[in-house]
Amino acid sequence: MIESWVIDGGITVPVLSEMVLQTLRARIADGLPETWLTSSSGRSLAFVTNTERAMVCC
Repeated sequence: MIESWVIDGGITVPVLSEMVLQTLRARIADGLPETWLTSSSGRSLAFVTNTERAMVCC
C-alpha cells in the first residue's frame, strides 16, 4: 500500500509529492508558518519556519 499525506485542518485530499513545496510556500505566504501533515498510516510530520530557517519533526 502506498502511503498518502494530508494537511491537518486542510482539505482531506492527499497532497501530491510534486505539490508539497508549493503548498508549504503558499501557507507561509498566508501567514501560516506551521504545517502538520498526517499519513494514511497515522504518522505525523510537522514543518515549522520563521521564513529564514525551517524545522521538520516526526
